[in-house]
Amino acid sequence: MALTKARNRMISDAVAVVTDSGATTGSADNTAAFQRAIDTGLDVHVPPGDWNLTGPVTLTTTGQILTGSGSDCRILSTSTTADIIRVGNGTDEIRGVVIKDINVYATVAKTAGVAIRLRVAEQCALVNCGISSAQDYAATGAKLYDGITFEEGADCTIDACSLWGFGRDAIRIYGGAVHNGEISIVGGTWITYAQRYGVYCGGRFGGLRLLDGDISACWRNLCIDQLLTPTYPNREIFIGSSFSIDASSDANIWVGSGGASTIEATGMWCASAGRTTGVGPSETNKTGIQIDPGNGSLTMRITGGKIYNCTGAGMTVNEGVIFLNDVLVTDNGGGAGLSDHGIWVVAGAGNEGPLQVTNCYFGSNGGYDLYVDGLQVYSRITDNVFRGSGTGTYYSTTNVLSETNIVQRNIGYRTSNQGTGTILSGGTSVVVNHGLAAAPSNIQVTANNTVPEGRGLAVSTVGATQFTVLVSTATAADRDFYWSASVGVQV
Repeated sequence: MALTKARNRMISDAVAVVTDSGATTGSADNTAAFQRAIDTGLDVHVPPGDWNLTGPVTLTTTGQILTGSGSDCRILSTSTTADIIRVGNGTDEIRGVVIKDINVYATVAKTAGVAIRLRVAEQCALVNCGISSAQDYAATGAKLYDGITFEEGADCTIDACSLWGFGRDAIRIYGGAVHNGEISIVGGTWITYAQRYGVYCGGRFGGLRLLDGDISACWRNLCIDQLLTPTYPNREIFIGSSFSIDASSDANIWVGSGGASTIEATGMWCASAGRTTGVGPSETNKTGIQIDPGNGSLTMRITGGKIYNCTGAGMTVNEGVIFLNDVLVTDNGGGAGLSDHGIWVVAGAGNEGPLQVTNCYFGSNGGYDLYVDGLQVYSRITDNVFRGSGTGTYYSTTNVLSETNIVQRNIGYRTSNQGTGTILSGGTSVVVNHGLAAAPSNIQVTANNTVPEGRGLAVSTVGATQFTVLVSTATAADRDFYWSASVGVQV
């Protein structure tokens, strides 16, 4: 049910200024004065200055606009635990509230509370707000605990905001039974230095759209799981080409167990995981994209973009259906172990694909470009470039190739080749260098001239680099032949 309280439109362009309700920049507590201005139902203006609040103020009028005065306007919490601004009463739906041109910060280091908490909010927007500005963070460090929280939100926007320095999360989102979809982060919004998550999508939500902005230098920049709404995973997450996820201390994107049904990334920049130090509880993984076990229902598709310069693996997959097309995967890992591959598909129960990696470029990764540590089914690794600058190009000892598991037409990992050879007059064999990435499973040899009876061509001693073509008795003349060889099934 929507709130029945609606903004007063009877007076054209009427605005309640907080100073008219008794707020002063010299006051130790302007909470009551701010609330009186908000309770008029009019749009509210906050003049330049620092405005202290000891407790939260709450907007419950549909369509109300709270406007500050840009960078010269700061609302400061003096409480270590209280919220600062709330939208909605937590029970009834509230629509169309806009908060813009306001900076929110604290005079003390908060151990709880949210800078702006939106509850059962629909079609609401935060525009050009500083939730701890770069200047405040540089001067006194992280004072806020959580930045923005959407509790059961729908069709809301964070536009051109700046979020700097948090004791826990910069943005927290989760859904409910009715309000559970469509939040967009746009306008170059900058999210950084959260001790835990830059953006946390905690369950039962769909349509989170990261379209234009940056998350950087958080412990885990983007975390997707269902811990805030157990047994209700998120539905779909979208990451656009104008959004970068960069320089986390532990992981740029972390997908916890049962985190989401669909993640779509188009032209995404995912870089430099593990390059920030001193943020968060640990720096163990340093992975660009980490997908935990328990994601058998996840489909993640990455089209275009770059996974680059991560201290650990560029991408680690423990379970899920993964599609990568036209992605640059370069300069990941230091070559110290399994976690240093461009992409690492980990062996584990349920981690059987499908895996499709097509038209990608791999180079300068510390370990293997693509390490598949388990059998995949209905999978395709084709038309890629593997430079193998580290340990090697593509590697798997257990991924058996078949008609439903194809590896072919990759530069740097050759799975088919052909050529000609000759058994010289008087000889019985010749060694052929096949040039394949592994020992061929299929070899065909065809004589180019007549072979006398009893001297048919045969193949023996098939190895990782060579095979032998032979005849049963010495030839009276040179015997030319054509050969073709392949690893696995070629389609």
